[in-house]
Amino acid sequence: MNKYRVTLTAEERTELERLVSVGKGAARKLAHVRILWLADTAARAERSDEEVIAALRVGLCTVGRVRQWLVTQGFPAALNPANFGWLALVFVLAFFLYASAYAALGAAAEDEQHLG
Repeated sequence: MNKYRVTLTAEERTELERLVSVGKGAARKLAHVRILWLADTAARAERSDEEVIAALRVGLCTVGRVRQWLVTQGFPAALNPANFGWLALVFVLAFFLYASAYAALGAAAEDEQHLG
């Protein structure tokens, strides 16, 4: 049994059908559309996570997250999750600053050994 059950309204199913029929859009968004479509309990054709994974070749965590986003944050959030690319940039910059400081301290320690 899934912790987050997907139950779509008629309007949400119509929107999913429109997005699939157009066939254009970000691959990630279309994958989320298909996950919701297959996981919908209101259509009386709910599939287990394992069936969704086998049908779409997506990861178990992806299916779980899309279900969770729909239930906790709503339909738009499940289709367009927040992009945390900026967070990765922050981590890269922090690592660069740490590495630079570490190198500077190492160089200072070497100079001190040579002078002492």
